[in-house]
Amino acid sequence: MSDSITFQLGPLTVRIEGDHLVTRWAMSTFQSLRSEAPPQLVFRFVNRPLKNDHPPRTVGDEHVRVGPDQLTYRERRYDVRLRAADPMVVDLYQRDRRPLWLRSLADPEETWKMWLSHGGSLDVHLLKEFAYTIGPLAIQCVLLRHGASLIHAGAVGLGDRGLLLPAWGGVGKSTVVARTVLGGGARFLADDHAAIDTSGTVHLHLMPIHIYRYHTTQDETICSCLLSTLTAFDRIQWRLASMLRPHRVVRWIGPEDLFGRDRTTRSAAIAEVIVMFRGHSDDFVWEEVDAAAAARPCVGVILEEINGLADRLALAGSGWEKPALPDLGEACQQISRVYESAFARAHCARLLVPHGADGDALLNFLRPRSPIIREALEAGRSANGHKDS
Repeated sequence: MSDSITFQLGPLTVRIEGDHLVTRWAMSTFQSLRSEAPPQLVFRFVNRPLKNDHPPRTVGDEHVRVGPDQLTYRERRYDVRLRAADPMVVDLYQRDRRPLWLRSLADPEETWKMWLSHGGSLDVHLLKEFAYTIGPLAIQCVLLRHGASLIHAGAVGLGDRGLLLPAWGGVGKSTVVARTVLGGGARFLADDHAAIDTSGTVHLHLMPIHIYRYHTTQDETICSCLLSTLTAFDRIQWRLASMLRPHRVVRWIGPEDLFGRDRTTRSAAIAEVIVMFRGHSDDFVWEEVDAAAAARPCVGVILEEINGLADRLALAGSGWEKPALPDLGEACQQISRVYESAFARAHCARLLVPHGADGDALLNFLRPRSPIIREALEAGRSANGHKDS
């Protein structure tokens, strides 16, 4: 099949195939992770509505069907059928198959909002629903079979050591990752969903990064790197949207486009884990903890951040048929075991970040407490000084 890519995500080999814009996006995004290994997970885009191989039972609502070793359900834009074979196969059918221009004319308000916020078309919805809802659900379930898991975290490597920054969105993990890579000697590993395993390794995940306007206003280097990836028209659009919709303007950009392929690394041993929270406090609150205490909140974060994960696991194990996915309680325990084992040899801490703290304040607080951050920023300063001299 011409439209397809097989790539490596930590211990997992993933294949995406079918004549669809998601496949073409994946072929570009994950090009440097290509693999010839047999896939353990296959996403297949199909051109006809999904049919169940066996008489299904309806669970929850009319759009959820449970059959032997399979689950069929409806997302906002796709019908999804997940089959628990080896490899696991996920069939996807896009319901609204009208050309983009027709979809745009049918919903001009949403089209205008998408252009102002993302600088793109309604097709961004199709990409993001796959990347943040459908894809992570299946990837997480198959990773658990191999003693690995996704974690909602940023990550960088320095030599063979890795820094993991689990957090909810908006806490500052993207800022730390960008500053230590663009302005320091660190190498990119992950920005949002990181893949880790029980050996204590964090693996490269090339999921695109959300760069918001506040990232660019706080850091000139991030701003210049982002603008250098945009066309002249896109730069004008960015400035216009920053005036009209400043809190919503964002770019979804691949790490290799933002940082360069030479600033990524395939994996690193987790040496530091800093679990970050935003909270009501007048100052930063830092507490060193053990692996179990660091892992505990991370389980709740990933269940929330992978959209629909808990709901789908619960429906798959409804009791009518042999479940296609892990039991919800069992999955939580497996995730917790992966996290605790992965953190076992790392220095772990949790950090409460005041709501008013910006990127400079966060980096200034972390620098003396994190050897990897300190060494990465010192390496960057030395390199810049050498160039200047």
